Amino acid sequence: EQSRLKFPFILQPNINELLKKYLLIKLGVQYRSISTAMHSRKAIVDFLKETNFLNLDRVVKLRDEIAHWSDTRKRSIHILQEFIRFSNLDNKREYYTVLNGVSIPDSNTRTLPSYQSIITFDYIIQDFIINSDDKIKMKYYPILIWWELTKIIPLRPIELYLLEREWVYEENGKYYIHLVRRKKKHGDLRYTRIAPLNEIEISHELYNLLSYYIKEANKFNNSKYILNYEFMNSFRDFNPNNKRNQDFCGGGSFRKLLLKFYKEV
Repeated sequence: EQSRLKFPFILQPNINELLKKYLLIKLGVQYRSISTAMHSRKAIVDFLKETNFLNLDRVVKLRDEIAHWSDTRKRSIHILQEFIRFSNLDNKREYYTVLNGVSIPDSNTRTLPSYQSIITFDYIIQDFIINSDDKIKMKYYPILIWWELTKIIPLRPIELYLLEREWVYEENGKYYIHLVRRKKKHGDLRYTRIAPLNEIEISHELYNLLSYYIKEANKFNNSKYILNYEFMNSFRDFNPNNKRNQDFCGGGSFRKLLLKFYKEV
């Protein structure tokens, strides 16, 4: 069976480009699995086909049709809303209004940040890199690494936390980062037929960003991890009471740092 991500609108290249960008954000920013991305793609493709690419004449009929949708399909409405907000398609406002009026069965699905929010956060990061002093920059350097890496490389959180210092290197005038992919769930393995790349070429700017932090971390200790817990903790304004033996940063520590970044920056 074919289970690759496909973009079927040959005669609508602008739709294909929108889908690709949307799914890249799903994979690279939200760390969603390939199976989740495929589910989103199918929901969007089916909806675009049924509505003739958000044709205005279909809006009135859509209200009646949604009433007969199954609960499972109604739970996918948030995907359609996210995509419509993300898109620049005609009649997006009319379609979003109809979808927004639907009562959705309970679901734990998180929503995708708006495209504008992502652009705004990237602006904040770039401004922080340029204008912050060295002390505050070192405190939040793991946030910079996370953002700059995941803009170009889809990473699961654990893959970020376990990046090793020696995995960032130069070779023949080019710059690379080595990745070790964590195994997917058994059910997800069948959704990818292309082995993930382990050696990713990166820009000189990103190489310098990573190398600087690694150099400073090597002065502090000999941990093999870039996001070493002790080194990160050395820039806090206080010494936490809890003692940890874990060498690398965990999800809880990273989320706390990110929340402080939101508040302070």
